[in-house]
Amino acid sequence: MPPFASADRIPMAPTRLAFPKNERRAFRVSPNSAAAVRFKVTIEDVTFSVVVDEIGILGARLMTVKHFDRFNEGQLVEPGTLFLEDIGTVNVSAIVKWKSFPRIGIEFGKMTNNNQDKLFRYLFKASRRTIRSERSKKENGRPGKPIES
Repeated sequence: MPPFASADRIPMAPTRLAFPKNERRAFRVSPNSAAAVRFKVTIEDVTFSVVVDEIGILGARLMTVKHFDRFNEGQLVEPGTLFLEDIGTVNVSAIVKWKSFPRIGIEFGKMTNNNQDKLFRYLFKASRRTIRSERSKKENGRPGKPIES
């Protein structure tokens, strides 16, 4: 028996990919500023709405000056409602992952399949809109924003 054949019999533990902290694990889009996405939530019996700066299927980056101190890292935020342009509302629970004034990173938790489909549709439409906008700029001789590294 070749020496490498015995390695196939050794059970291996599943491995989890390690992602560097500064790299995202999912595609995100920046909502159109003319029709901003909002995240409505109730914390400490106060209901308020904050601007969503970026959004992806796994989470979002919120931006708020007024309500920044109401959020704490590790805090469960539920129920929360995303208001998505042309799609409607999506109900989510989320965990605050990080804070850096005035931005707050949240990771989505529980979400129904229907709400997940709505979020996918919104992300698809937003990415198509961005592609069309960049293509239009190039065709009209106006280069798009340079890519930052």
